[in-house]
Amino acid sequence: MRKKLTMLIAEDNERNRTQFQKIYEEEYHVLIATNGCEALEILQKEDVDIMILALDMPCGEGEKVIRQMKKS
Repeated sequence: MRKKLTMLIAEDNERNRTQFQKIYEEEYHVLIATNGCEALEILQKEDVDIMILALDMPCGEGEKVIRQMKKS
């Protein structure tokens, strides 16, 4: 059995998070972040292969995550 890739879902809308998780949880090891700060914490601790990132989270947090990812 092959190891599942890790997916990070960073989405502030609970319904959207749940839907994405249901769609991908069989194929990926899914990590959840409810805001940009949580997403950045997870990215520092975990090896993430793919990410679904909401850009329109409050306070521009999605864009903040992208800027931080570019720096590192």
